[in-house]
Amino acid sequence: MQVENIACIPAAKFHALGHFNGFERDVEHYRELLTPRTIEYQPRDQVENDPTWKQLIPYIIVYDGRGQSPLYFVYCRGTDQAESRLHKLYSIGIGGHVNDADCADAPPLLADDPFMAGAYRELREELHIESAGTSATDLKIERAGLVNCDDAVGRVHLGVVFLCNIGDCNVRANERSMHHPGWWYQRQLVERKHVFETWSQICIDNLL
Repeated sequence: MQVENIACIPAAKFHALGHFNGFERDVEHYRELLTPRTIEYQPRDQVENDPTWKQLIPYIIVYDGRGQSPLYFVYCRGTDQAESRLHKLYSIGIGGHVNDADCADAPPLLADDPFMAGAYRELREELHIESAGTSATDLKIERAGLVNCDDAVGRVHLGVVFLCNIGDCNVRANERSMHHPGWWYQRQLVERKHVFETWSQICIDNLL
């Protein structure tokens, strides 16, 4: 069985720069954590419950900004997803672990940035994009902040939140484990915040 090596940072480096719980907009202050010289690839099965490491997770919020009010892509996590503690919870985040193969498979412009390469791979895998001559890598994703929550799931993860405006593309779910996909207004997200996973709740409160 092949070992999956995933992007991590020592939790001590996160604490040294300033530990927080919730949402942090100042990505620049934490930029060092996202550089190739800081990211280390560790066997996933060894770090899943080891709080001395923070697994870096791209968390891409996809929205359609063409109308008067933006629409946000929402889905419910199925029971076949790897993290059982998130099953049956709704999410506004597209993403997952970045692994050591992402640089090798990355387009030339992303070859020196393994974390961004991994973020775009997740976007390609989880969403089907329909627009002439457009692929997931053509969509612009912008870092909007970091999310951290030291609960049972979050204590070993650090989320890097991106915003992605789909423009005139048509986007739909590309994973069987993404149940009840759809587009929600901000008002709907706020009204039904209780059905979302913790990171999504934090983003709804602090970013949207």
